Amino acid sequence: MLDAQAKQLDAVILGCTELPLAFNGISLAIPQIDVMEHHIERLSALLTTN
Repeated sequence: MLDAQAKQLDAVILGCTELPLAFNGISLAIPQIDVMEHHIERLSALLTTN
């Protein structure tokens, strides 16, 4: 289903903590954005630079 609509989408936002687990190992035709991963990376950068 998602592959058929991929031409209209820029990315899929995995905005819940369970979604990255559910999509683990699944290859999509569009990028997947793991919001929690980005939050953790940003928080880690903030904590280690100060």
